[in-house]
Amino acid sequence: KTQQGMTDDIDELEKLVQEMLNYTAMEVQLPEMNMTEIPLHELSQHVLDQLDPSLVSNKQLSIEGAPLTITADAHYLERAILNLVGNACRYADEQIRIVTAAYPNGVEIRVEDDGPGIDSKYTEKVFEPFFRPDESRVRIRGGAGLGLAIVKRIIDWHEGECLLTRSELGGACFTIRLPTD
Repeated sequence: KTQQGMTDDIDELEKLVQEMLNYTAMEVQLPEMNMTEIPLHELSQHVLDQLDPSLVSNKQLSIEGAPLTITADAHYLERAILNLVGNACRYADEQIRIVTAAYPNGVEIRVEDDGPGIDSKYTEKVFEPFFRPDESRVRIRGGAGLGLAIVKRIIDWHEGECLLTRSELGGACFTIRLPTD
């Protein structure tokens, strides 16, 4: 292997270890939550601004829907949305959208893509640690299989729910629902 190849492998291992440590810390205890009013379109734009340009260079990204606010912990909610958008970037062909909408007693944030999607038989299992739904989602695309488990943990802390459905774009649609009361 080349020097650069070994360096890349070490970097990937460091990311994997850090992700495992973060998930383990989340399992141990509920963190102190800093609940504030968050404008969802601004938070979504902040997430998009953080993405690695190489991940989004050939993608069309959009934020759609009602400009709603939610009371939540901005740091953790941003982390959850960033995990979902990061996944969408890895699997989307060309299009990713974040959609905010009201639903009875709450708001929802959907992250949709036009990629291959995920078989509906995995709608519950995808949120389990280390679960990989199929061979098309292999390690070469990155990640440790903890991103969606982290999303679920964060949304559980907010007494919300996470759902996986088929996107109107053809790929996966991950929905975060958060209560407003």
